[in-house]
Amino acid sequence: MKQNLFKYMMRRAGGIFLLAAACMGAFSSCSDDDDTLNGKLDKTNAEVLSQSVSSLSFTWKAIKNASQYAYELRDPEENLVDNGVTTDLAASFTKLKPNTTYQLKVWAYGAYGSGYETSEPIYLTATTPAVVQLGMPEVKVVTSGATTTASWKSVEHAKKYEYYVKLKDSDKVLESGTVTDTEVALYGLVGEYELGVKSLSTSEAYSDSEYDKVEFKVEKREVWRTVGTFNDGAGHTWKATIVAYSNDSYTILKWYGNEGYDLEFSVTSAGNVAVTNAYKDDGSWYYVRTDATHHLTINHTYHSSFSGNSTSGKMMIYNGKDITFTWPLPVTESWRAEGTCSIQGYNWKATLVAYSDGSYKLLKWYGNDGYDLAFSVGSDGKPTFLNAVKVENGWYYIKVAENSQLGLYPAAQSTFSGNKNSGSFSFYSTLSEPFKFSWGGTTQQTVDALVGTYSQVSKGYEKLTDAKNWTSFNRTDDITITKVDDKTIKVNGFFKGLNYMNDNSAFTGTVDFSAKTITFAPQQVTNSSMTLCTYNSITTPVVATFTDAGVISFKNWSLIYQNFDFVYTGAQTTLTKK
Repeated sequence: MKQNLFKYMMRRAGGIFLLAAACMGAFSSCSDDDDTLNGKLDKTNAEVLSQSVSSLSFTWKAIKNASQYAYELRDPEENLVDNGVTTDLAASFTKLKPNTTYQLKVWAYGAYGSGYETSEPIYLTATTPAVVQLGMPEVKVVTSGATTTASWKSVEHAKKYEYYVKLKDSDKVLESGTVTDTEVALYGLVGEYELGVKSLSTSEAYSDSEYDKVEFKVEKREVWRTVGTFNDGAGHTWKATIVAYSNDSYTILKWYGNEGYDLEFSVTSAGNVAVTNAYKDDGSWYYVRTDATHHLTINHTYHSSFSGNSTSGKMMIYNGKDITFTWPLPVTESWRAEGTCSIQGYNWKATLVAYSDGSYKLLKWYGNDGYDLAFSVGSDGKPTFLNAVKVENGWYYIKVAENSQLGLYPAAQSTFSGNKNSGSFSFYSTLSEPFKFSWGGTTQQTVDALVGTYSQVSKGYEKLTDAKNWTSFNRTDDITITKVDDKTIKVNGFFKGLNYMNDNSAFTGTVDFSAKTITFAPQQVTNSSMTLCTYNSITTPVVATFTDAGVISFKNWSLIYQNFDFVYTGAQTTLTKK
């Protein structure tokens, strides 16, 4: 390295000596007033280094004997965008327009006093990329229960998505927002709607997409229903059914026991009950029909509340007293029976338990503790298994032991019939034959099956409290049914607590087990001056129905005083065996 440097310095010194000698020999051509130029610098060679929608970067090769470089950038109209002089071999330009062609001019300068002429310029064009519009999301809308979900596949380069929801053919937007996910959930919609979703990007290289717009319709649908206990706040209770709908509204069906007179309501953001079928609203109170001639007045906010779901909950309203509806009903054991299980020639003992909600449980159905068979029975006699491990193509898979399960197929060869005295239960299985359970000697019922103590819920209208107007009544009590003969029963204490009725009053009825009915011919109730008959007809019998689960239902019974004046009418009674 040092040797090379020495040789370079000697060549440099020799050059200077020769130049001096030449000047001495030819002074007139080498004076300070007449410098000889060393020639024009070579042109450089430039190329595009990088480009974006708003910027361009260039680089060029170094030129021998050049000390600096000048550049100019012009737009398509030859307007000067930027210029400068630099010792670098590159230049960058920002704040440019997208999809625009620019021209770069570059030339080289020699060092001051070097004697080198400026190079010829070179020209190079480059175009900024166009802004690319993002792809439009392809939106699908699905409604399940009270939730409507709009979803789409992710769009390349999109960072988030903007959406809106409005009523169809309306300009008013009901909901809008941005999400980073590829779905959005909407709640409580009922009606016809338009939904739009577009893709958004934070990059300058991409513009927002157009909205993908879809129209959809959400019907008011039942989401769930359950039975609960209605309490009028005055000591009267009865069963009623609450129905929840997809628009977050609710209905208590026949809330005071009368067909066609329901309580419909929604729930405010404050958790208050907002009645939606009041026939009058004076700003403080709702007026809601309980039957054709009566109504209940309910305060909007005082003691008004609602909470719950399909499993459990409570609704409370105020009418001078707290009126409540709670669910579920408490489930109690109704009866149990010992019987025999059988399949593939094997037999073993098991116990069937019936519950107040209409469900059943076959305890240790394969002889193993902790592995029971829970089910309910439809009107067609087919079971629905309640504790299946999984359900697949009509098959229920239920554990019979820790590491063993059995497939059950209720659609074929499945039957259930009977009561606490006798019955049978069978269903098809993966063992290619029905599993069977039977108890008692026969499924034939007798009057004895109806004998016992029942809890009673009665409601209707009476004219004894106010002779000019019908007044509703609701009452609960325990009553007894006794046997008269093989076809006849006696109902005792049915009218307990009613005005002008003896607690020991009784009446008789004829049982038809094939039709599951009990017919009570028009008759004078013992220990009273009242005749039992059907609604507003002294000659029509009262016909009650009963179930194997021990529930007896009376509809539209009446009492007429001394055969000339109806004093109780339109009454309904449910007896549940204890």
